[in-house]
Amino acid sequence: LLQEEVSLLWIIFGTIGNLLSLLVLLRKKMRIHSTFTYLTLLALCDTLVLYFGLLRDYLVNKYHINVSGAFYCKFHVFFFYFVLHMASWLLVAVNIDRLIAASFLSLSKKWCTPSTALKVSFYIGVAVFLLNSHFIYY
Repeated sequence: LLQEEVSLLWIIFGTIGNLLSLLVLLRKKMRIHSTFTYLTLLALCDTLVLYFGLLRDYLVNKYHINVSGAFYCKFHVFFFYFVLHMASWLLVAVNIDRLIAASFLSLSKKWCTPSTALKVSFYIGVAVFLLNSHFIYY
């Protein structure tokens, strides 16, 4: 298989897999747990990683469509690394959440809630935004 065909297969199967994950994770029974909040955001980030990472390469290799320019290039690189790093840190947050829930039962009722997961995810997003902001300027 050619590189562009493999990229397209990854995009298609990755999108389908992440959409199926979202269908399961967004059920009412799942939305009451912090872990599933993190996993929902992770599925969204993983889908964006596929599109920012592979779609441009697919269009360039298959159809010779290259949208270039300093502005586009900077934001493409920024958003690719932002969602890539966001996905990694969401996995860290899930593991910490599970550690608290399993080891510190008294703290888990207070800290392992969907609202706390959204707040933690927001703070992770701000930190990752600041850490990757140099791609916008340089």
